[in-house]
Amino acid sequence: MDTSHEKIAADWIIYARSTRLSSDDEHERGWVLYELARSNPEVAWQVISKLVNSYAEADLFSDDETEAKAVLSNLAAGPFEELLAEHGPVFIERLEAAARQDRRLFWTLGCIWKNSMTDEIWSRVHAAAGRISR
Repeated sequence: MDTSHEKIAADWIIYARSTRLSSDDEHERGWVLYELARSNPEVAWQVISKLVNSYAEADLFSDDETEAKAVLSNLAAGPFEELLAEHGPVFIERLEAAARQDRRLFWTLGCIWKNSMTDEIWSRVHAAAGRISR
């Protein structure tokens, strides 16, 4: 199995686009990012960053329903949320700094739910998202 960051990101996009229609193989490949969020958070963060950076800012801040919104909102409420629930203290400062510099990440953070994050980490995620839930 190709486990390059590009392949993992591409597999996530396929999975997020067609969750209900995905084959067992597509489903399994899509879940690789969930597993990385738990077991290899640095690689998960790199793939998450690659996914966020693969879409234009205009696709997120428009009134239209876009692939970018669908894929990144699923990413946020899935592996990204898992990463922060499991490893929030390690990533929160990096995430806060990146969200100040990149409106795409800022937008994506607004789609994350608290899950099992500590109150402190959740408060900081919510603040980094501009206290907005999408």
